[in-house]
Amino acid sequence: MTIAHPPKPGTAHWIYAHPRRGSLNDHLFHEGITTLSTRYDVVTSDLNAQRFDPVLGERDLGDLATKPGNISELAGEAYATGQLPADIREEQTKIAAAELVVVQFPLW
Repeated sequence: MTIAHPPKPGTAHWIYAHPRRGSLNDHLFHEGITTLSTRYDVVTSDLNAQRFDPVLGERDLGDLATKPGNISELAGEAYATGQLPADIREEQTKIAAAELVVVQFPLW
């Protein structure tokens, strides 16, 4: 299952990952989406608030979780066969639909 539609002009997706509310990053996130909203239809993903797990693991492989082989190749096969978890598919769809993608995360 691939995502085969072009981005929608005038759309932006801001992906944010920071554990602390009220931090400098949090203020930059809110100011950024407010400013960007004057020119784009902005969709956001707050990965920490969503409890998004960034670690590639067996849950991301569907029926292929017990199949031996290279995990990145198995992840590609899981993607191609539509076996990715719903939260991963949802984020991929948001990214594919956006004309502009902003990724914000702290560098410790």
